[in-house]
Amino acid sequence: MKSKVPAYQPRRGFTLVEILIVVTIIAVLAAITFSTSSRMIAAAKNTTSMSNLRSIGVGLTVASSDNSGVYPYGIADWYAKTWWDDVTATQGRKTSWGEKAGESFQSPLRIIKRNGGYPTYGGNPLILVDGPNGKRTPPRVAQINRPEEVIIVTDATQNGGKGDWGEAATMVLWGIPGLDWGQSESNANRYIGTGSNEDNGSASIRYRYKDSANCLFIDGSVSIKKRGTIRQKNLCFAY
Repeated sequence: MKSKVPAYQPRRGFTLVEILIVVTIIAVLAAITFSTSSRMIAAAKNTTSMSNLRSIGVGLTVASSDNSGVYPYGIADWYAKTWWDDVTATQGRKTSWGEKAGESFQSPLRIIKRNGGYPTYGGNPLILVDGPNGKRTPPRVAQINRPEEVIIVTDATQNGGKGDWGEAATMVLWGIPGLDWGQSESNANRYIGTGSNEDNGSASIRYRYKDSANCLFIDGSVSIKKRGTIRQKNLCFAY
């Protein structure tokens, strides 16, 4: 008996619905991967930022110790030394006006890079004071009360324009709304304002990672402070 050959049946392709489902799945997986990678990159940058601040803390401790227990100036004078000059000197190298401060003074969280490579961390303007043209002198380490609460350097910047080397040295008081020159204990628990959080704005603390700022404290510790949790007592030290 002659076998019956089955009729040819063309291979069935993907339907439009099936293709759309596959494309959707791929897009979702890509979005998840991108989101996860972005978070990991941001976390790595934040870890580097905190490491930079710890290194700065060690340098400030050594610099103040070499200066009879007195902290360095924020800006010693125009076209003169700044606090990061003193810190880099403790690392075995020298800086001069117009020279880059080094990667350890750059916050990797800052999107806009500073021209000239000057620091994107800012010093407490009540401790790393501007002088002697500012007619103020830095305090001694022994004068600092509550070293575990007082911030000395944090993620900050002033204007992002060209040649603003001096403006990188310290945060300025008018850039931190509510900071009291008098360092009054009665205002210790008053929350200070954030000012502009834009990198091209006025001097202020910057909240660059999960709406938080990395802060170096007098005792050498580094922690993250959420926006709205920094109080006067975290910058004022005389009570």
